[in-house]
Amino acid sequence: MSRRPGGPFAAFDGMLRGRMLAILPKRLIVQSWRGSDWLKSELDSILVLAFSRAGRGGRITLVHAHVRERHRAGIRTGWHTYYRRPWRRSLRRRAAGRRTSA
Repeated sequence: MSRRPGGPFAAFDGMLRGRMLAILPKRLIVQSWRGSDWLKSELDSILVLAFSRAGRGGRITLVHAHVRERHRAGIRTGWHTYYRRPWRRSLRRRAAGRRTSA
């Protein structure tokens, strides 16, 4: 994944790809985003990830806009399966590690 606006990114062996549109370190990532099965006539969707403090931890606000109806169910499932669940497991392990080492 590129760290500069305009730079490309790809994931899952090219199954999804796009460009970095904006990056504010530790605060915001904005990407154009599309699946490899999307028609050329379909515009890229826009992904916004905003990171903020919440209580003793943090919060990730995810907005995925301009997703065509025919892609929504797969994308929604993919976000939960490949991102949200792994993020939560990782964050819980890190939090548990901090509690035991403190």
